[in-house]
Amino acid sequence: MTENLWHILSASIKSLNAAPSWLREFGNMTYEQVLHLPPLGDETKGSFAAPSVTEKPVASDFLDFLREQIRLNARGQEWTKVLKDRLEALLPFVGKNVITASLYQKPKSVTLYVNPDTGELFHFEFDE
Repeated sequence: MTENLWHILSASIKSLNAAPSWLREFGNMTYEQVLHLPPLGDETKGSFAAPSVTEKPVASDFLDFLREQIRLNARGQEWTKVLKDRLEALLPFVGKNVITASLYQKPKSVTLYVNPDTGELFHFEFDE
């Protein structure tokens, strides 16, 4: 992750009006602080872990995979709703880059989806 990418993610976090306090605290970290976070799995309960960040194009076969998972409804209605919302959010980005970042404070996490061209947060998923 680059410093510029962290600034984009930090601004995205700050744009969430109803962000939980742990996420606001994460978003207020400096790039240097984020670089020194322990890897996921090495953190203690209640502490932050290094984020997982990718920037890559949304592939149409990934959207097909989401559609299939939605059709199967294998993990129940709640998870199917998460997948439907993710599919809808990603549809306009087929073939375009998207920043996907997962941020952790054990045992909580959030995944952010950000348009790298505009810095706009266009989708997020909490797991608390």
